[in-house]
Amino acid sequence: MNASENCFETPELADAARWRQEARRLQTLVDAGDVSALEPSARLYEDGRGVERDWRRAFELRRRGAEAGDANAQTGLARAFRFGLGVAPDVRAAFDWGVRALEQGAFDERPAALGLVGEILFDGEGVVERDRERAFSFFWEARTGDDAAALEGLAVCYRDGVGVPQDVEAERAWLERAFEAALRKAELGSAVDASFVAFAFRDGRGVEPNPEQAFAWSLRAAEAGLGVALYDVGFAFETGLGVERDERRAFEFYRRAADVENPDALCSLGLASLYGRSFSQPVDASVQQAATAVPLEIPVDRDEALRLFERAAATGFSPAFYFLAIFAWNGWGRDANVDEALRLLRRSAAGGFATAQTELAYQLRQIGGDANEREAARWLFEAAERGDAQARLTLGRETADGSFDDRRAQDCVRWLRSEAEAGSAEAAFLASRCVAVGRGTPRDSVEELRLLEQAASGGFPEAQNELGLRCSQGCEGVERDDRRAFELFGAAAIGGDAAATANLAYCCERGEGVEPNAVCGEYLLRVAAELGEGSAAVELSDRLLEGRGCERNRRFAIFWLEAAAAAGEIEATRRLALRYWEGDGVPLDRRRALAAWTVAAQAGDEDALEELSRARLGLQVAFLFCSKIRDDATQAKTAN
Repeated sequence: MNASENCFETPELADAARWRQEARRLQTLVDAGDVSALEPSARLYEDGRGVERDWRRAFELRRRGAEAGDANAQTGLARAFRFGLGVAPDVRAAFDWGVRALEQGAFDERPAALGLVGEILFDGEGVVERDRERAFSFFWEARTGDDAAALEGLAVCYRDGVGVPQDVEAERAWLERAFEAALRKAELGSAVDASFVAFAFRDGRGVEPNPEQAFAWSLRAAEAGLGVALYDVGFAFETGLGVERDERRAFEFYRRAADVENPDALCSLGLASLYGRSFSQPVDASVQQAATAVPLEIPVDRDEALRLFERAAATGFSPAFYFLAIFAWNGWGRDANVDEALRLLRRSAAGGFATAQTELAYQLRQIGGDANEREAARWLFEAAERGDAQARLTLGRETADGSFDDRRAQDCVRWLRSEAEAGSAEAAFLASRCVAVGRGTPRDSVEELRLLEQAASGGFPEAQNELGLRCSQGCEGVERDDRRAFELFGAAAIGGDAAATANLAYCCERGEGVEPNAVCGEYLLRVAAELGEGSAAVELSDRLLEGRGCERNRRFAIFWLEAAAAAGEIEATRRLALRYWEGDGVPLDRRRALAAWTVAAQAGDEDALEELSRARLGLQVAFLFCSKIRDDATQAKTAN
């Protein structure tokens, strides 16, 4: 019988004695030079079945088998590099060994190789070009096996519509199969599968969420020494997820995870060193403990933080490159180097780290240029697809302003709806703007008002101001309600919305929804102008010029007119242009007047366009007249 046959079947090998017997049998075959026995023997050392758990020994057995060309051992070696089993995690090495195994055709552990390689292909992870369609083909081929990663990958494909139509029921079914497959192996001692089970219980993937069970399975895998599980237990202790909160124990598990080069833990400790961190005692510590225990302090140490991030980056962990980019950008621990920072950001972004993708897009837009703008858009869309809220809101604002074609606008509106459902008031407001005009979605006044109400009730100032305007005017599906309008303007003004502050001022002056109060109204109007509301600044300028409700003051009137123009108020820009042209209250400045008229005309102000045309015509007439005088003088001088 081939050494790999039936070695993982459980019924006949359930008791410890039978596992010890199997371990001795495999060792005999290994000693005799049977390459096919290396991976089965390594798996026993990995899981601690029939022998003491020894991941380093398992790694050496797999390395021997892999180098001898055994596909099962190559798959095992890929798993070792993937999860840090007896060696530091290395995504690139994991991918390469997985591909080498798959090149050999059929073998027992092919589903596991397909799942591992497909998982990396699905996100790219900074080591390979992202290829979700190819990943799907690997998951699909592995569907008859019991590899949890491959089965979960197939579920994700059904969720996202990759290679197959979106199907929620199919997604659920494949997640359940993945959970059951992982649970069977976890109960046999597989730390990797125990960690998978923990994630499933934590996130409700294929099973009902259960934080306590998630912690228990993470602890089981952590006790075996699995780096990702050590980190997860630390995170649970830090957040109190499934266990009583204990920051000191959290730090202990983070440190143990970092000792086996877990990149999440390395980055967590790196951030603690970068900014300084105190790991306190448990909140329910006894009086005696509280009196004697001193919180664990991690001082600010950028050099140590840099070393930790570099160790994490050596494993191929994409977020680590993002943190290294911050160091390069700020010149911490090295000379500031923008090109190096961008290179590191691109490496992190290519690995699928959405935060880096959004930050890279921002920096590229700051640099400017068509090529950078195209690259920035690509990263923003990928970050949004990965669920990054900031990228989704950025693209949502641009969609609401009409920046994208219909296909891209549809994606952006879908993301806005998703963020709105998750509780983002700004996303609800932006979605309402898109629905109002039918951008990326059918126009629907009822849905638009629902989203606007959601955004306003969620505290987004622009939505509160917009809804307040509708209440004050009784329009667009909203009944007139001065009292509600006043309350909405007030809430938006407290949130810092300048336009709402101006509207609140008018409510006070007119007594709409509140007792009239001219003093309060004037004060709020000035606040609105100071916040940059152009219409409020124009109103103040008019009042000061006319002496309406105050003493005339030409100097301050011009000041507020200039402030309104600087805020982009087109009417103010046009009025200011006329004053500079005539020297009315300001120094005569025809060049500045023409520039202001041009700005207003380009913004669509027809009066400004007409005034600009007259001014240019006047200049042309003046130029021709001066030229005629000059020519007459020259002729007279020649004649004499």
